[in-house]
Amino acid sequence: MRVLALAGWGQPHDALSEAFPDATHLKYSYLPSMQQALELIADTSRGHDVVVGWSLGGRLAAQAAFAKLMQSKKLVLIASAFQFSKSTELPLGIPQEQNTKFRENYLRNARRTLDKGWELIIKGDKHAERIRARFTDAAKESALAGNDWLRWLDDLNGFTFHGKNLSDMPPTLLLHGDGDAIVYPEQSRHFAGLLPQSKLVMFEECGHAPHWHDPQAVRRAVEEFAGV
Repeated sequence: MRVLALAGWGQPHDALSEAFPDATHLKYSYLPSMQQALELIADTSRGHDVVVGWSLGGRLAAQAAFAKLMQSKKLVLIASAFQFSKSTELPLGIPQEQNTKFRENYLRNARRTLDKGWELIIKGDKHAERIRARFTDAAKESALAGNDWLRWLDDLNGFTFHGKNLSDMPPTLLLHGDGDAIVYPEQSRHFAGLLPQSKLVMFEECGHAPHWHDPQAVRRAVEEFAGV
């Protein structure tokens, strides 16, 4: 199983390596434009069977598939948002005022805000203490180095799949923690209901990172989905 992996917002590019140690872990967050990121995903996906994206990485993988930049690739979306911020058209996601406050905090002190964001990742996870051991200074410095997370945060806040025809999307596996405090589980339930070939797997007492909560179970689910 040849896997292309895309990490989430504010994370080192290889954040999925515990579940997928032999994957190609794509660096995308340093790129100056969305189009360049999508083209890089499309180019790198050649020769891979499955594209796995966590959170923002999953949203980007789904967007590349929707734009038909990736042909015949199976998608795995881990805790990925159908839309991140609530809107008048679809009241799904985080309130806009909460996102605005997070953005303001990031402008004042990026490192402190990322620290709080990393703690939110493990909120509601029964393995929170074990997972917290991953939050080393080296990992945080790797996440910050050379990445314009503010631009990607603004992109997250403004994007939605609402109103888009998803009938041509490839087979998609959605993995989500039932205690996710960043991308609420309702996001994947809504997403799965609109995708023509989808399977949703919920992880109990799990936060925003199922691949850290139980990496073996995540890998098994992906292997089964990929037919390995």
